Amino acid sequence: MLTQDQGVDGYVKRLEELKFLINVHSLLESYYILSFISGLRKDVKPILKIHKPIILVQAFKQAKWQEESNIAIAKKGIFL
Repeated sequence: MLTQDQGVDGYVKRLEELKFLINVHSLLESYYILSFISGLRKDVKPILKIHKPIILVQAFKQAKWQEESNIAIAKKGIFL
């Protein structure tokens, strides 16, 4: 099961496992991207909606960068 409590890396790993198990070639890349974005934590999701990734790997990278950005901001004591 995918949970929003885990970090992006754990979420990506689990999604890749599930994608491999499903292995339905008729599903479009956009389906996996939308599924991935819909399961992200609310502090990461908006940036991906803005950037509209067109491939899943791009969505993974953008989510990770946003998570890292959020951590850096939190460490500086700046809250969103």
